[in-house]
Amino acid sequence: MIMRIRKLLILPILVVLLYLISTNSPLSRNVNAHVVPSLPRPIAEETILVTSAGQSTDTYIIKDISNKLMIHNFFMPQAENEDLEDINTIVFVIGYSPLSEKVNQLSFETESKRIESLLNYASKNEVTVISVFIGGKQRRAAETDEMLGNIIPKSHYVISTFEGDFDHFISETARQNDIPLTLVDNITDISEPYASAFR
Repeated sequence: MIMRIRKLLILPILVVLLYLISTNSPLSRNVNAHVVPSLPRPIAEETILVTSAGQSTDTYIIKDISNKLMIHNFFMPQAENEDLEDINTIVFVIGYSPLSEKVNQLSFETESKRIESLLNYASKNEVTVISVFIGGKQRRAAETDEMLGNIIPKSHYVISTFEGDFDHFISETARQNDIPLTLVDNITDISEPYASAFR
């Protein structure tokens, strides 16, 4: 009788544990060993260029964080290849904003070509690429996903929010391409992993 009661108690506990592991819960966050809290050693050098991939205003947040950390940076949301001269690291802040693109008289195709050109330049000239996505689930439009899919494989380090990786698209893309990834709870937690890339 006691054994039967124990079995009945163990079954619900196992079900709950399996659910927690299979969902985006705090317990499951540590399952992916590819995700790191921050980089163990610097991978990038100043001077950096902070630019947008999709013209989201999130770019301004990363500019402010760079300034607070006193990382020597240039802020150019619409940077072109010629702007990368004497730049050691380019930081892409990914997030599609149709409104911002319209204000800046840009199309998604034009923005995509600009980003592709910057990535090609970075690859040829040994410029470190860091990608940041701080938007949440609601910011994961098809255009944003396309940019994430194109930029992450060519990055040296990726930082995202847990909410932004709600479907594990970002973490899986990073894992498949052997790119270190840090996931944070919110924007205020970005400073430490971001600084770890440089110091």
